[in-house]
Amino acid sequence: MKLVFFIVAFLMICGCQERKANEASKKNPPYLETEILKKLSVKKVGELRFRMAYVIEGKTLNFNQLKKIGQDKPVDYYDTNTDTILLKKFQELGLVKNKYELLLKKFKSLKIIDFEHPETSFELSDSIQKKINCQLRKSNKEMKYNLLVSDSLLSSQIEVEGFYLSEGLKFMLLDVIPGGYKEIVILNNYYISNGDNSDIYVYEIKKNY
Repeated sequence: MKLVFFIVAFLMICGCQERKANEASKKNPPYLETEILKKLSVKKVGELRFRMAYVIEGKTLNFNQLKKIGQDKPVDYYDTNTDTILLKKFQELGLVKNKYELLLKKFKSLKIIDFEHPETSFELSDSIQKKINCQLRKSNKEMKYNLLVSDSLLSSQIEVEGFYLSEGLKFMLLDVIPGGYKEIVILNNYYISNGDNSDIYVYEIKKNY
């Protein structure tokens, strides 16, 4: 008789504990909102490189010879790009002509980040108006800049290259990758070895809530 009573009591205790566990799980499901991955990221998704070497009669010009010629400088165009998909996209956007020539005039009216203008801020919005605050600023490291993105909860940043003889960084917002936020396209243009070098960096911002 005592054994039967003990078994019944044990089953009742187990049943109570199971009910409490079920009630707790309903109030606090196993995948709490705080456990859902919340992430704001910025990453470089591609780059293109172009060069205009100044030449005359088949010879590359030095800087003093360039100054004598003035603005009408004959050039040879080069590119070392293996990302043909990104290159084609820039051709479609009207920024690259005949594969080799980056149309620098398209960047002329854009904001410049340099020693006199060490930072700038701007804003991105997606199709449902989720806003991202962005800041591009000079880093304490030589030849480096920082691209910072943030909202009311999260932030992320990435280091951006900026050659020390650069004219400064210029940037524009382009829909390079369909959907989401526009991509941040940064131009690092600098003169070296008798020619202008133009490096294009493409940064994608993703927000996962």
